[in-house]
Amino acid sequence: MKMHKGMKDLVFVINGAEDFSIAGYSYYKMTAHLARWNSLLDKPVYDLHSLELEAFTNGFQVRAQADCDRGKEISEQLYGWHCEYHDIHAVELDQINRMQFILQTIERGVKKIADERGRARSFGQFVGHVSAVLGVKSIVVNRNASTLRDNRSEQYRVCTIGDGIDQIDYEYAKWRKNKIDQNAA
Repeated sequence: MKMHKGMKDLVFVINGAEDFSIAGYSYYKMTAHLARWNSLLDKPVYDLHSLELEAFTNGFQVRAQADCDRGKEISEQLYGWHCEYHDIHAVELDQINRMQFILQTIERGVKKIADERGRARSFGQFVGHVSAVLGVKSIVVNRNASTLRDNRSEQYRVCTIGDGIDQIDYEYAKWRKNKIDQNAA
């Protein structure tokens, strides 16, 4: 199910992951940002200044997190998978209505996929399900922020959805192993 025919070339961009703290608790966060792939520049473009796409892409993310406090067992899987609009500073009523429509459409679409194929068992699979709902064809990994499994020199690696799912899950597994090793030391 595609949201709009004007959303051609939309990709999810994985810029690696980050550790953060809230109220003394440590967490790990991974985010998939929605962007349009510009094949001429060979990179994602985030400022989409298109009225039909602005409410859809402006701040839209798919996020998850994991606990990583010392002395506490580190989550085997990321949890709290969700779609959200993040860091929106000014929004008008029609944009709010479009954002709500988009989030509800994604929720229904992900539920339908789960009913047909089974629920997502990892954050990578969840991003894959959201990609299917939105008609996103690729997941782009920012090599400068990632721990990719190959030694290519390009800054961005454009992956199929399947390879992108594997890369997202690999990123978390590698981070988790490193954090367990750090905590054991």
